[in-house]
Amino acid sequence: MRKSVIFLFCVLFFYGVGHAQICTPLGNETSYGTNDVWIGYAYDNTGFTNYMGYVNEGIAGNPNFDENFGGDDVTFTTNGCGVFTSTFSMRYKLTKNFSNGFYIFTVGGDDGYRLSLDGGATWVINNWGDHSYTTTTYAAALNGPYSMVLEYYENTGGNRISFNVAAGCIGTENTLLYGTDNVWNGYIYDGTNFDYYAGMVTEGSAGSLNFDENFGGNNTAYATSNCTVQTETFSARYRLTKTFAAGEYMFTAGGDDGYRLSIDGGATWLINQWNLQSYNTAIAPVTLNGTYNLVLEYFENGGDNRVSVSLQLLNILPVNLTTFTATPKNTEVELNWAVAAGSNPKQFEIERSSDAVNFKTVVTAAAAASLHYAASDKTVTGPFQPLAR
Repeated sequence: MRKSVIFLFCVLFFYGVGHAQICTPLGNETSYGTNDVWIGYAYDNTGFTNYMGYVNEGIAGNPNFDENFGGDDVTFTTNGCGVFTSTFSMRYKLTKNFSNGFYIFTVGGDDGYRLSLDGGATWVINNWGDHSYTTTTYAAALNGPYSMVLEYYENTGGNRISFNVAAGCIGTENTLLYGTDNVWNGYIYDGTNFDYYAGMVTEGSAGSLNFDENFGGNNTAYATSNCTVQTETFSARYRLTKTFAAGEYMFTAGGDDGYRLSIDGGATWLINQWNLQSYNTAIAPVTLNGTYNLVLEYFENGGDNRVSVSLQLLNILPVNLTTFTATPKNTEVELNWAVAAGSNPKQFEIERSSDAVNFKTVVTAAAAASLHYAASDKTVTGPFQPLAR
């Protein structure tokens, strides 16, 4: 009898303990938060399968939040059951109405995180892997309601998830226009792949296309015509239309990180060092004659930043005169001449002589982007025999 009583007591004790550990998760895992307050659904594994309960993040009027779940290897309280913060996952949902504008999203996490604006169909930010805390930025023009889903998992160690959205700034210039007179149009972008246009700057001067830019230093705000960019992950595209006299030239371009130079509007690259690297330079000798659309592109992916370009004239090609005629007309003599393609004149001096020994300059004409020229000798006072040299 005594043994039976003791056995019954033990059964009742363990039943009471087990019953105290049972909890019921609240929330339906599908509803979206509103008024900038997220509903975050918690799961007791990294794969969103063992649902434990929900929490809220953000406040009315501000959806931004930064959550570390109370620390490493602790129990995180939800509306339902607690979650141990070592191997768990969270799915946050929020429907938000964006007024027409440009917005910048910054999401960070330790470990994996991803953000969707279409209910999880696609991910505009996707850093889904084990890593220490890092952030990713995405910018877009939005207008209207969006079903945002922010997913996160933690696979031991530190844990943290953050979300921030802010109204962004966007440049308004036509980014296809080229600079002239040795002054580059520089179009600056937030993101390493010309992602979001911020605004325009200029480089070079009327006397030289050369420039060397360090953007004010590392991880600083660099001002453009419209918006500033942080000099950590950004890119730049410089454009210049330039007419070259026929000759041999040497381009030198440099960068930290990637840089590349084109003389045909970006169709091909004369210099191409498009990779992560400390500052270095590359050279390209080329024969030019005429008008070219130069494009210099650059990206920076953290750390030091610098881009440079310079031009050196190696050799002027000779002038090849193909025709020269002199035709008397009234009290003047009309002069017409032509040069071959590839000629590189600076100016023409036409001399006249009455004895083929002593010559006098009668016309000085500036060179132009043409193979054919015309002028008049208005000083004729006697017999004229054209002789060019």
